[in-house]
Amino acid sequence: VLAMLSEVPDVWQRLREEAECRCVLLGTPLNGTYTAVQLLSGQHRLLSLLNLLDGKLDIREGANLVAQFAGYPGVLELLPPEYLQEDPWQALLGERFANWSGRELLANAQQVREQLSKVDLDAQRFLYVHGRASLTPNGLKQRDDSWQFSASAEGDSVTLWNSVAVGLPAWYMPVEHGRMASHPDYFQTIQYLLDDGVARQLEQSPPFVGNTGELWLPVIRTELFPDADELVAAALGYHTRLTQEEVRPAVEIRVWHGNLGY
Repeated sequence: VLAMLSEVPDVWQRLREEAECRCVLLGTPLNGTYTAVQLLSGQHRLLSLLNLLDGKLDIREGANLVAQFAGYPGVLELLPPEYLQEDPWQALLGERFANWSGRELLANAQQVREQLSKVDLDAQRFLYVHGRASLTPNGLKQRDDSWQFSASAEGDSVTLWNSVAVGLPAWYMPVEHGRMASHPDYFQTIQYLLDDGVARQLEQSPPFVGNTGELWLPVIRTELFPDADELVAAALGYHTRLTQEEVRPAVEIRVWHGNLGY
């Protein structure tokens, strides 16, 4: 949609005038997503599931998959702003950065993002719906001698709430990113938004999260052989019942035993 507004604005003008249309953005990562960093650093669930399709985890095949994704311009165009620069990748990849397949695409990805950032979204026609998930990646840091993704409870597993600040009317749907367009409980709500720009089932205030402390994405050490549902879930950004336990934030419990006689 942003590319259409930037490249052929006359088309959008015709849609507005002739069809009175609206556009509902469901968790769209307008300012990038750390999911793209997960893919390009080899730490995304989808990569390990694809690697398992032949029945075994192969280190060389895993590296080939990462290199393949790094060659897709659309993936690099989804990077958070800081990862459109070379420095973070040099720190992450070290000597491998010189031959990294995404290196030559970074400059073009930055140009595309700069072009799209100049698009003015009409608040009368564009509406935004945030999703919600237990954990959404929000950074990549060195921890215990390895690189690990920090996380936030304020996001939809792909897009952070605070990364979308474009002045559009916004609502919050209690559904993970990849299920927002397919969850039957909210089909009617999306229809309302398209018809008259009002959501009758969603809140416009962000859900209360509370003080969650420091959160980290879990490091998945093993995977089961994936079925079609698992692959789709990993690609679109949601969890199945099988993987939901892995993203529940850890709870610290302290038990004190005392003698009531003292």
